[in-house]
Amino acid sequence: MRYAGQRPVGRRVHEVFLNAAYANMLGPSANQWRDRWFCMLHLKGSRCPGIDGWLAPMAQPENCGDVRGRQAWKNGRDAGK
Repeated sequence: MRYAGQRPVGRRVHEVFLNAAYANMLGPSANQWRDRWFCMLHLKGSRCPGIDGWLAPMAQPENCGDVRGRQAWKNGRDAGK
């Protein structure tokens, strides 16, 4: 985990790595290729926020039409380039 501070008591931590060019859940995405890191917290015992929609943006592969993309990392990494 890359969360720099102390582990928050009574909270769950979710790290989200997202490229700004694909962050279009709430409006138009950025027209620049920028990798971003977000740290999301919620109370333990409460429902986890729906982050899958952010991590599976619509994609348009050739000969497939619209599909949900999936974020993946190369060379066995869990984040980053």
